[in-house]
Amino acid sequence: MQRAFFAVMARMADPAGFAIRPLDAIRRRLADVHAGAERRLPGRYPSEVQPLVDDLNGLLADNEQALR
Repeated sequence: MQRAFFAVMARMADPAGFAIRPLDAIRRRLADVHAGAERRLPGRYPSEVQPLVDDLNGLLADNEQALR
């Protein structure tokens, strides 16, 4: 019970950490693309960042097609 209380308090104390979590996921997925492990950024993201992911995936597809 005490751990749960501290976990909630920590999350409330750092709302920015919670808010940037989707951007961190995008950064990790983009690293996978750079490493060749992925061709696109997989997954669904919050509506605020999904357009960015869609645009990045479009650019990756255009780049891949241009290299053929």
